[in-house]
Amino acid sequence: MNALREPGNRNMVGLTPPRSRHDTSRRASMPAKPNTAQSGCKVGPDQIWFVGHRVVIYAASEMPGWQVRGHQKIPVFFQGKKYSVVNIADASSPHAKRYELTPWSMGDYGESTCVIHYDEDYVKRRDQAVQADVVEDRVRTFMFFVWPFLGFFWSHTKQAVIEKHGFSPPAVTKVSLALEFVGVLAWSIHWSFTGGLATVFMKPFVGYTFGEWAFSNAIWVLAALLQLWADCVVRYDDLIRDEDYPSGLMEWPVRKTRRILGHRC
Repeated sequence: MNALREPGNRNMVGLTPPRSRHDTSRRASMPAKPNTAQSGCKVGPDQIWFVGHRVVIYAASEMPGWQVRGHQKIPVFFQGKKYSVVNIADASSPHAKRYELTPWSMGDYGESTCVIHYDEDYVKRRDQAVQADVVEDRVRTFMFFVWPFLGFFWSHTKQAVIEKHGFSPPAVTKVSLALEFVGVLAWSIHWSFTGGLATVFMKPFVGYTFGEWAFSNAIWVLAALLQLWADCVVRYDDLIRDEDYPSGLMEWPVRKTRRILGHRC
């Protein structure tokens, strides 16, 4: 009883006994009480948070068509409920945008005819469209560096690919035609001055070749040069006639063959 009256004694009646290490570790391992005011889920790569009656979407990609409007609001259906967009902001990586939705109010003035159903399929289509845009940007960048040679592609490629990426088929054809003309002219001059021309026309009469050209090789080069000169003439004629999709390199023989076969059929 005397020990109970000593002011320095820690085991006095009414004081809480010290906790053991076992009790402290057991309390630390107990799960925390969940926050019922905020919960979430995922839709594809998007993170969704439910904050009270509102829905906050952290989207991996920007969603076109989602707008904040004072009237003619765009209805967004999510998990069977109808919402309207009240705020759009940038989000930190790995997300691109933050969209805040609030339940649809009967007092909202007007409703847009555009309706959005936000679900797994919507997110999948959105990501596919984003990926397609990335591929298209890469193709356009590649075309920008090689655009002087785009005119060598055939007409159907110019219509389906080149024009789609913002390049004029007649304009790129003019540039490629100029390159072809300079290249064929330089090759013709080189072939002539190195003995190719003399070999073709003099070999049958004098019996020997000129320069380092064999007669058969000189003939093959002459045939190629004649084809290329004819190609320059045909492609230039397409430009004069204002063809929407002028011929590409050596396309005219195929066109002529198809026309002949078509008339026969």
